[in-house]
Amino acid sequence: MRSLWPALKSNRDLIALSTMALVLLGFRVIKAENYRYLFLIWNLFLAFLPWLMSSRLLQTNGWLPRLGLIVLWGLFFPNAPYIITDFVHFKRFSDIIWWYDILCIGSFAMAGLYFGFRSLNHVSTFIGQYVSRRTSAVLIGLYLFLTAFGIYLGRFGRWNSWDIVRDPIALSREVIDIVLNPSDNEQAWLMTVVLGLFLNVLYWFLGRRETGQARSSLSL
Repeated sequence: MRSLWPALKSNRDLIALSTMALVLLGFRVIKAENYRYLFLIWNLFLAFLPWLMSSRLLQTNGWLPRLGLIVLWGLFFPNAPYIITDFVHFKRFSDIIWWYDILCIGSFAMAGLYFGFRSLNHVSTFIGQYVSRRTSAVLIGLYLFLTAFGIYLGRFGRWNSWDIVRDPIALSREVIDIVLNPSDNEQAWLMTVVLGLFLNVLYWFLGRRETGQARSSLSL
């Protein structure tokens, strides 16, 4: 973990975004005198984990440890853009001015997306060692649609990343039902397609341009 700080220092924008989100939330706790949005801290931590895992990829030797990191990263990555859906909590609380809550949730969502996209750049750089750039782009694009599906499972099915180990049978049954019965699961398919397109557009037009920074942080 000693090498974590240099990696963070080379990604000062991540520190700045996370700090801004935490400061906004801290002020809300003081002003509203409640802790209703503290779950955002946990969600941001979950968004930080895939960045941490992907940051270690090129510093890890051996195919088995790298495979383990890739699998863990793949399971936890949807937690990064998942924070976007936390706007569902916006209208539930009216103990502070509405636009402040928008800024508060939005700052966490922005930080989560940045952690996610930066980690996606790490993985893209790693995959690029073994496949062509076009193949890497296709794999990343498809994975973002899987991410959207994972976000649906998290938000509406209330599944967590670790449920694939804790309760794989029940999770598999729900996934199979969604795949085999699309007419009964229109919301799942709609969210997968629309959110998948949204994440692809954001990544390829905003996040992808930071690939150079991803390579530099991986070389630390």
